[in-house]
Amino acid sequence: VAGTQAVSGGSGDPFDMRSNLELYRGERSASLESVELALREAGVDPGEPVHVFGHSQGAMLASALALEGTYDVQTLITYGSPVEAAVPDGVLSVGIRHTDDPVAGLAGGGHAETVGAPGSFVAERVADPVGGVQDLALAAHGIERYAETAAMVDASSDPRAAALRDLWSTLGSAERVTVTEYAASRGSG
Repeated sequence: VAGTQAVSGGSGDPFDMRSNLELYRGERSASLESVELALREAGVDPGEPVHVFGHSQGAMLASALALEGTYDVQTLITYGSPVEAAVPDGVLSVGIRHTDDPVAGLAGGGHAETVGAPGSFVAERVADPVGGVQDLALAAHGIERYAETAAMVDASSDPRAAALRDLWSTLGSAERVTVTEYAASRGSG
């Protein structure tokens, strides 16, 4: 699930700052309604297993799906999430965050103990060790930096990444995959 697409709360795009604030406060948002509609339109019925991945606002949305219980969320992988969801024991939860990402810093350091299924973990690093003007553009929060960190986790021999490797192997054995991209706009309500 993508992150924030518009800074303005009146842009017409539900993936905006208004939705960010609503989600951060634990409220429903237009972006959450958009993701739920996309799942329904994709033919995913309540109770079916899903694996959710999200960056920034998308991570808050993925977390909300894992918490609300409509779907059987089996995996929650977040990148630069401003919240840390206390997901049920059956959810493999992997948080990828940068210690120099101010958006991820909104989560307040996360939980004192691991949450989720066995194999759940948080991977973190300093994404941009040389401070500078790029920090004003939130370089450490960019999806490009999180893709680099995710690749490091995938390549790691750390035993905590074994559950992810098992998941990739299972998902990779699918006989058929259908990909659909969705766009959303905020209604006039």
